[in-house]
This record gives sequence, C-alpha cells and structure tokens, in this order.
Amino acid sequence: MNLLRTTNAAGATNQRFTDFADSWGGLTSLRDTTTGLTSHYAFDMSGNTRDLVNASGAVTDQYWSTAFGSELNATGSTNNPFRFSGEVGGQRQAADMTYLRARVLEMLHAIWLSKDPIGFYGGDWNLSRYVGNNPIDHIDPSGQISCAQEEKLKYLGVKAWSEVMVTDPAWQTILWNWYYEKGPDPVTYTGFLDPRNSSLNANVGFTKLLECWAAAFYNGATPPRGRWAVTSSGFQWQYTYFRLDAAGQNAAYDSATELLGSYSVDVSPVTYFTASQIALVQIHAYNVTGWHSGTRFPFGMGYIWPDHPRGNSRCSGRGFPSTGGNLTENFIFGTTVNVPCKCNLP
Repeated sequence: MNLLRTTNAAGATNQRFTDFADSWGGLTSLRDTTTGLTSHYAFDMSGNTRDLVNASGAVTDQYWSTAFGSELNATGSTNNPFRFSGEVGGQRQAADMTYLRARVLEMLHAIWLSKDPIGFYGGDWNLSRYVGNNPIDHIDPSGQISCAQEEKLKYLGVKAWSEVMVTDPAWQTILWNWYYEKGPDPVTYTGFLDPRNSSLNANVGFTKLLECWAAAFYNGATPPRGRWAVTSSGFQWQYTYFRLDAAGQNAAYDSATELLGSYSVDVSPVTYFTASQIALVQIHAYNVTGWHSGTRFPFGMGYIWPDHPRGNSRCSGRGFPSTGGNLTENFIFGTTVNVPCKCNLP
C-alpha cells in the first residue's frame, strides 16, 4: 500500500505522489497542487531521501540523518513526508518517527514502537529491533521483515520444500526455475514424453476425476471443466478425492500436487470408439506458481510475502535478487479413458 495523494478537510487534493508499479512503490516525484510545483526525489543507496530537485534541475531541499534515520539537519521548505526509507514509502509522522506500513520506527533510539506483527517469522529474536541493527545494508519497507532476512527464509523454505515434498527431479526443475525466475513465461510442456505430463496422468486422483468427466460426457450431461484444486485431501473439482485411496496409500499426493497447489484444466474429446464413447482426450492444465500457490509451502510462510510479477519483488534492485515471481505453466498432452466408465468419487 503506497500513499498516492493527500487531501484537505474538504477533500481537495494537496499533493500527488508518483511511484513505480512495484510491491512497495518506488517513489519518483511529488506534485504540490497548492503551489503548482513539482519535486523529484534523489535517494542514497539505502533508499533515504537526500535531495529534492525542481523541474529546472535545481536542488530545493536536502536532508542529513544518522544511519537509523534520526534527522541531523534539513534545508528547504517543501512539505515532504517521505524522508527516511522514502523510496519504499517510509512516511515521516513526527520528528524521529517514521511509519513503515505495519508499525512506527523511533529513529533516535533505533527501535520499533511495537513488536513485530509476524513474531519470530521476522527472523530476529528481538521483536523491536530494526533490521538487525544494520540499516546500511538492509531495509524493511513492510515493517515486518528485512529484505536480507526475507531472502534467507525464502531460500531455506524453498530448499526444504524441494527436499521434503517436491522430490521428483522433473518437478524440482519447475520449482527452482520459478524461484530463480529463469526460463520463459509462460512455459509449456507438451506431449506424454515430458515427465511432468506423465506424472499428472498417472496420479490416481487425476485419473478418477478424468473418469468422472468422461462419465458425465458419456451420459449426455455437461462435463465439469475449469479449476481443479489440490487440497489436503487430494484433488478437488466439484467432487473430492480423499488423500488416502482405497488401499490406504497416498496415491494422489505427489510432487505434482505439492507444487501446483491448484490449477485449471480443459478436457477435450479427440476420438471416439462410437459416436458417443470417448477413446482419446486432450488435457490442457495450466497454473500460475507464486508464493501463495503450492499451498503447502513450509510452515505457511508463503503467506507472509505478496505474489509479484517476475523481476519485480520489493527487494530487487536493493542488492537482492527478485525471487519467486509468478510463473505460468501449461501442461498439454493426450490420454485415453476407459469407456463406458463411472464416476467413483466419494
């Protein structure tokens, strides 16, 4: 959430702020409608405002502060709320007070005025300490976790995810390509020779739901199509396929279901044994993998961080890579179904 404008008591705009389209903005300029003047921001390497420059390129305002943002001196008269961590939306509340979305930082003593709302997930045993007492290298635009700690936890979480739950090398490739933001977007896997398509087709839950689709089609009903969700009980698409199959095995719970989390699918008949009996169908499954996809990301930590477009995380451009941007995957293959068939789901 970024501040775009301020208003007076009557609702008229006093100031407008221009940001890049990013999770935490990327402040560029302010327009004061009361004076008609525009100011452009100049930041230091930590994202703190150092200068305001007018349309002619002349410096109108300057700010000097300690590493933790306690202001030492300021020149100029522009009404500018974005000073310490101004580039990522830090708003000056009062002298030595900056609001960073989740809580207020008191800069003179370098402490938050409230404890970290995500607790120890923030990666620091001291819930009131700002970026581990290292504001030169780290920032915390969310008011919850520094970029350095976030990237560390993301890597450790994805590593654990790949070693414990997404253990099939073919699906691990997608996981790590998503994390490092490699490869095309969208990426398409076509044909049975692709191991990801083979594992989808072999999944017991997927097979049972495909049979239900064919049964509906065979009986003249409109077959279900659209989103196939993967829950703790396996695949779910108008029906539920329980995680434990009849033999008591976790047959529907594999690397594909762990990584995809949920996805949509289109099923189309290709050939028939007779005019009504389906022999071959084409499957087109598609998914967007983000931090909130693959819903079994370890410890529920995926919900701490927002999904973002590839190459556009809140930490990218600040000495940290952009990791885990949304990646669209398409899985396209043909398969056979047994006809006539019945829907044998609970």
